[in-house]
Amino acid sequence: MKSSRLLSLFFALIVADCLVACGGGGGGGGSDFIGAAQVNIQASPTRIDTADRMLVQAQVDEVNESGISLKFKFPFGMAYVSGSASLVADAQSLDITPTVNVAENNFRYVVFYLDQDTFGKGKNGRVEFFLEGVSRVIEGKLEVDADVDNPLINNDVEFDAKNPDFAAEDSVVVNVEG
Repeated sequence: MKSSRLLSLFFALIVADCLVACGGGGGGGGSDFIGAAQVNIQASPTRIDTADRMLVQAQVDEVNESGISLKFKFPFGMAYVSGSASLVADAQSLDITPTVNVAENNFRYVVFYLDQDTFGKGKNGRVEFFLEGVSRVIEGKLEVDADVDNPLINNDVEFDAKNPDFAAEDSVVVNVEG
């Protein structure tokens, strides 16, 4: 009898430990995500003529407490439209400016450094900006990558276009008609 109680107690402890370790128990809808942020990208329209503009929207969720570097990579035949970027979070729109807007090889990069607090209570929001068609692009990729911001490195020098440390988390195919 005593051994069955000990066995039951032991089994209960193992189950409880598994629930805690695996995130079980229905604790308020939180996520087990660990990383910089979850990002998804959209563009509209995805096919434009030269001198026309494309709206880029990146949904950013679960922003890391250290903040993020939100990097966009796109074909050289497109250019970031200065002054067009904003962050929409908690039903507010905030004008933002990329720290980096540079071309390297056949690509352009635009990089925003954003604190978690900028995204409001929900730690999520939408970054929007325009790209303009400059020259012909056939089946080019517009990509996004989020990395944890390194607080020990000044943001003005943190990104290196020759070694962009870019691993696309989402992308969309875009075209610019010549």
